[in-house]
Amino acid sequence: MDPRTALRYSVLFALAWCALSGRVAAVDAEIPVGVRSLGMGRTGIASPGRASAMSLNVGSLTSLEAYSAEAFTTDLFGLIRGNYLAAVVPLSDSRALGFDWNRLDYEDTELGFQQNRMRAAYGFRLHERLGLGAGVNYRTQSASLDGGSLGGAAGWSADLGLQWTPPVEGLTVGWSVRNWMSNTSGGRWRSGAWMRVENGEPQRVVPRLRVFGLAYERGDTTARLEWHEGARFGVERQVADWFAVRGGIVKPNVDGEGTTFSLGATGQWRWGAVDYALVISPDLPPTSYFGLAFGLSYRIPPVIVEGVVVNDLYVALRDHYARIPQGRPRARSYESPDAFTRQTNERLGELWLYNPGEESVRVRVRLWIDKYTSGSGTEVVEAVEIEAGQRIIVPMQKLLLSDTAARLTEGRRAEVRLEVIDVERSSRRRALATTSVTLHGRNEMRLDDIGKLAVFITPRDETVQAFATEVIQTTTFTEPMNGLPQNARRAMALFAALKEVGYQSDPNLPRESGTIDAIKFPAELLTTLRQESGGKPVGDCDDSTVLMCALLEAVGIPTALIQSPKHVFMAFDVGGMSLDEAQNRHVDDAVIVLDGNAWVPLETTFLAQGFASAWREGLKQWQSAVNVVTTRNAWEQYDTALTEFTRRQLPVAQGEIAVRIDENAQNEWFRDVVARFTAGAQR
Repeated sequence: MDPRTALRYSVLFALAWCALSGRVAAVDAEIPVGVRSLGMGRTGIASPGRASAMSLNVGSLTSLEAYSAEAFTTDLFGLIRGNYLAAVVPLSDSRALGFDWNRLDYEDTELGFQQNRMRAAYGFRLHERLGLGAGVNYRTQSASLDGGSLGGAAGWSADLGLQWTPPVEGLTVGWSVRNWMSNTSGGRWRSGAWMRVENGEPQRVVPRLRVFGLAYERGDTTARLEWHEGARFGVERQVADWFAVRGGIVKPNVDGEGTTFSLGATGQWRWGAVDYALVISPDLPPTSYFGLAFGLSYRIPPVIVEGVVVNDLYVALRDHYARIPQGRPRARSYESPDAFTRQTNERLGELWLYNPGEESVRVRVRLWIDKYTSGSGTEVVEAVEIEAGQRIIVPMQKLLLSDTAARLTEGRRAEVRLEVIDVERSSRRRALATTSVTLHGRNEMRLDDIGKLAVFITPRDETVQAFATEVIQTTTFTEPMNGLPQNARRAMALFAALKEVGYQSDPNLPRESGTIDAIKFPAELLTTLRQESGGKPVGDCDDSTVLMCALLEAVGIPTALIQSPKHVFMAFDVGGMSLDEAQNRHVDDAVIVLDGNAWVPLETTFLAQGFASAWREGLKQWQSAVNVVTTRNAWEQYDTALTEFTRRQLPVAQGEIAVRIDENAQNEWFRDVVARFTAGAQR
């Protein structure tokens, strides 16, 4: 008798016995699934690569990284029709849901048999190298003989799975327990898959199956080895981008069972594949399997992040970072990731992105810094288009730091997380990258550009405004000081009010050492004026320049920042006096010209020496100036820090200010300048 006839009569005998005994029995009808797996000797526990992971190993669902579907059909040994359908839906980078359905049919003029098995599974990635999964199966069976029903059976069972990627390149490990447990009558749990027969007791139809497997991928070749009641081995070779071949062998360890061989091939395209497998058993006719597999690329990251650099961040520049600068830097190409360096001249940083796909893609980038950005992150690149196969360096455009960051008083390191998001398909898997960054405290700044000093000039601070206003309102001038322009008189009064501020040399000279400078906000320095105990409040040239500029700007007087090779000082606008007018008054040697108008330079480290000495010294320093920027122009580029300080009402020593103003009249150079201003005003 040939194998086909023998199998048919064995099924007929089992069902006939059930009919004669008056009850139906559940039939063991579990079949292997996955055409690619079948072509590789029924291997696939470690790395299924198809939606049939639902049946092979539910612990591997998250490794598919695609919306996957698979279907196949076969005529088992010419007797039973088998159909299979599976789908896996990623929920995130670490979670996935899956569903599958397997149906077996046998029907001729005498008997009929159907089995349906449906499975739902959930997989999650516990760690970047470890995936776990659990599934629930529901089986139904029905049988008929000579057109009459023999009844049916149904039951539940559960599956478990694990996938581990050890720190060995190309190696994956899998372990699957199919039909782990079933809940039978009375709430009793038993191993294997059990079904309750109509008008009968529960019966086990499939035993618990434990399968352990390894997969190793190197280049275009994949090899698999598994153990379950013997050994299984399979190998696959990608011979072209669109075509792969495979083969396998199953060697049972049960006496009397022979070795099974299999062959297979795949024709594939970007989002799908056609699979074929031929299984050659020693005692049964060869069986062919045909299948379709789909993998929509929405779960493939839009790009590969080949490098990321985030520059040191200074929280005082928080508002500056939040704006996209005019003339935003453009993306530029690079040839190879080997060219990546961890240094950049961009103000925030840059990403090195590679699009390995066959289509162009538009991406945006979000960035997270734990506690120092909002919970939803901050968008650092709005949108950039990357052509297929292109590598480009993308500058970060803006960054929003949180209020917590603005309150940092000391620098610290923080972890940075970035996501590159497909603009057109936001549900697509994001490309991820991590790095670290140094956030500098609110008083720290690297003055590679003198304009950054304007960030600390805060004329809207309530303490600064109140102090400057009271000094101006309570100070009176006598002859000959009334001959000076109003801006000069107000500057002299404010300068006199700061005599207690001592000077200390600056160890971090701009453009000299390149180190980070610590700069006091005006409110911080002002509040020490009347609170020193046994000593004076002190500041370096940066601090005194910032303080004087803030006070003048608070009363509406424009200021400028001036840099010499080893120093910083400032100037203020005389009051809209043009160069021609200064020359007519014969004071052009006592002023400097900025934007066509006359300005007075002040050496703010001369607070103790007085306004006249500071003016004259400022003129000397101007001769070696290398850079100058008005405070208001610098604000347009860098903004001003919005650091909040508690308002304090500081006492103003009116008598002392008046004495210091009068002391300036003892300076012969100053008396001459005042006289020339006075004479010019009287013409």
